[in-house]
Amino acid sequence: MFWVMDLPSEIVRLVICEATRVPAAFDTSFESIVTEDTEAVDDAIRESMKTKLSLCLMSRCFHEIAIEFLYKIITVRRLRGDNPLITLLHNKCTPEGPPRGWWCRQLRISIGEEFEMYGSWEDDHHILWVLVHGCPKLVIFLCAVRDNPGTRRRYRVSGPERFRMPRPLMQTIASNCSATLKRIEIHGNLAIRLDRVELLLKACTLLEVFRIERVEAFNPECHVYDSAYESDPDDEDLELQRTSDPQLDDEVMKWSWLARERATWPMDTGRQGMILSNLHTLEIYPFYLYPGILTLPALCCVGARLHMRTNPEVSKTILDQALGDAYHRLTHVTYWGPATIIWDILDRLPNVTHFTFGAVSNNGPEAVSPSRHLCLSNVNLIWSIYYPESTTDFLTMISQAAVDGIFPSLRDIRVYAYGAESDQAQIDQFSQLGVALEFTMCYDSRFLKYVLSFSMYVVVLILSCSMYV
Repeated sequence: MFWVMDLPSEIVRLVICEATRVPAAFDTSFESIVTEDTEAVDDAIRESMKTKLSLCLMSRCFHEIAIEFLYKIITVRRLRGDNPLITLLHNKCTPEGPPRGWWCRQLRISIGEEFEMYGSWEDDHHILWVLVHGCPKLVIFLCAVRDNPGTRRRYRVSGPERFRMPRPLMQTIASNCSATLKRIEIHGNLAIRLDRVELLLKACTLLEVFRIERVEAFNPECHVYDSAYESDPDDEDLELQRTSDPQLDDEVMKWSWLARERATWPMDTGRQGMILSNLHTLEIYPFYLYPGILTLPALCCVGARLHMRTNPEVSKTILDQALGDAYHRLTHVTYWGPATIIWDILDRLPNVTHFTFGAVSNNGPEAVSPSRHLCLSNVNLIWSIYYPESTTDFLTMISQAAVDGIFPSLRDIRVYAYGAESDQAQIDQFSQLGVALEFTMCYDSRFLKYVLSFSMYVVVLILSCSMYV
């Protein structure tokens, strides 16, 4: 009788690899990123994990072969000191084999999402460091840590709390994974100072996708480049301190502390120009890049959020200095900033096909009508709680442009709305022009999912506080 384990282990390994792989989870090509269905990818990962777990439980022989694939994609939803994964990542499965963490190719941290309460970053940031340090062969690093008070009443007039990522954590990502990392996304309340963003980009030359939701300004009058201090001189410095958490394994924490003290950048830290030949997607919020520091020959997709109070001319200058050489290559652009220059921004992008922007007040004297654009096929508007009427204004303007032949390639318009009802009259009007108009809350990108978080926070704060007035 034939038994599958009679086959050479190499063949069994290849079969398991093919049976459990999730191609979309590791596809960092431009086409895959701009059309990514995050929910479908998550479902595929869950199904793959079920298969891997079943194979590991079949027999000891299967376990020895399949265990490697079980650690290929790791998702962490709680930063707990007693998480057994911390110890497992740093221990070997066999005496002659590598630590289990070396098998991990995608590390996804998802904390405080949806209804999960979270607000313990000062106590937990060292646990995130241990997890990152235990996975030195990462190809994809996705991290979202969100301040979520749940049903507790905790209000901050200044907006959501910042969770600063300590310098040794950024140095560890750069030194451990720079030879393999192709995609980095950091979302939620995690904040990184601009000079550390620049150094991370400088170290990870293979990057294809780079998204940072919350960047803090680097002020040369207050800080030395790559200093250990954080953005606010008056704030207590947040670094990776020794922990007294009794739930953490002493040996693991002792070893990690020694490694932490040796964390450095793997290259020269001078502020100088850099070429990122593979980077095709760059989203940084706010978009304040040092002029001339980046050369991006493959850039096609950009996400830029500027402060709404920024002078329109200053906004254009910021974008021109950072992206002027790449304007003609951009096909997908997300812009969140002064709306009086929306069409000026579009005029700079002759080949853009997908344009996303915040539908905020456009009543200033600088407001202009759109110019003829031959390539624009998709427009996404992000509805604003501050100026709900602006969505209708922009749709009217776009409709007139379509009638006048200014946007001859336009086929789809999507309004990402919070609290707005679908306008059937507008839908019918665009349909007669051959353009599909959709009102939706289903964000198809991580940027659209996270960029509204501050606005939604303000709504909840106002509504909650009004209960006591």
